[in-house]
Amino acid sequence: MMNLVIPGVLGIAILMGFLGFLLGKILAIPLIVIAVSVTLLLVYDFYLEIKAARGNGK
Repeated sequence: MMNLVIPGVLGIAILMGFLGFLLGKILAIPLIVIAVSVTLLLVYDFYLEIKAARGNGK
């Protein structure tokens, strides 16, 4: 279980830091909307994977 959680959270944190830096430099509204949408989908998918790994996937 922790084999999935620790690298997942670390990867999401690194991605959010990179996107925050990138979006702060570019400041284009369409790019911000796309990046936030994709990040929210990533976090939701990670949540579903953790839930399935715990046996509560149904």
